[in-house]
Amino acid sequence: MKRALKLRVLTSLILPLSLGTSLQAQTTTDPVGVVKITIDAAPSEGASKLTAISATLRNSISHQGSATAIGSFGANVQTLETGVTTWTADQWTTEAHLCYIENAAGAEEAYLITSMDESTGQLTLSTTFDLTARYTATPTFRIVKAWTLGSLFGTDAVPFATASSPTDADNVYAWDGSAWITYFHNGSSWQSPATSFGGDANDTVIFPDEGLLVMRKTTTDVTITINGSVPIKPQISTIPGNGLTFISTRYPVGTTLVQTNIHNHEGWTSASSPTDADIIYIWNNTSNSWTTYWHNGSSWQSPATSFGGNANDEAIAADSAMFIYRKTEASAENAGHTHPMPYTPN
Repeated sequence: MKRALKLRVLTSLILPLSLGTSLQAQTTTDPVGVVKITIDAAPSEGASKLTAISATLRNSISHQGSATAIGSFGANVQTLETGVTTWTADQWTTEAHLCYIENAAGAEEAYLITSMDESTGQLTLSTTFDLTARYTATPTFRIVKAWTLGSLFGTDAVPFATASSPTDADNVYAWDGSAWITYFHNGSSWQSPATSFGGDANDTVIFPDEGLLVMRKTTTDVTITINGSVPIKPQISTIPGNGLTFISTRYPVGTTLVQTNIHNHEGWTSASSPTDADIIYIWNNTSNSWTTYWHNGSSWQSPATSFGGNANDEAIAADSAMFIYRKTEASAENAGHTHPMPYTPN
């Protein structure tokens, strides 16, 4: 049921497997909201605790309009022609910005703007597939400043335990499709394996469809407060086949397994056993383990339903994340999943 929306000791991470020329006449204005995400404390000194989180609110819309064309796809980039000639040099790239593109059904997905030509309004977007496979020739687009590690959690000062090494600091883990990337704060800036010879990771982009795991190593909870705009259009996540994707729950309210509608995702494999089915893994903060869910063609199942019943109404917390394991091949252009909105914006 939709609701009216008004104005969380591991020595290593373990995989959950054994393996617009002009502004539109009617523009979109997102309502503003605040979410508070609790990062659970370590149970004792020397131990640690994992919490799955995501940033479901976004920054406000900086520009919106209708594109005039989508360019040719190549080398994981593609151009979007907007016809706008009033932008300044590097307006959308000095600080990272995302371009949300809306499909014919009114759902949207975000792409990083990697370069731009202010004289013509051409945006170059990072994409792993041909955008023309998903969008009309002249789609609606919206430009939004991206979240980064620094803007979400702080740059010089953070609410986490800091140290010169990830061994002693709280860690933030991002999944790159095949392995975890470890981020930590050294007391001055965010660090990662890529910064081991200098620099910082403050400007690392956190995408709206991206899940994160936070490892807390001290015995007090941390609350992360995020101020931003609430999504008022269905959000799209790309969940390609034959691999793992760690995705955000996309909305600032809780939902259930059946409400995600992932079992109706194109090419989703349902089966009576998790051995043969595609799987959702959800981190259980109580047991400190991944819980396995699969769809049998009629309902969601889990180890707890092995003697009957179903897991359709299994709760998924707001601002959390899910591991999706798809076992069959599916091209990225055909792997866009639209998350049904669990609320009706006022």
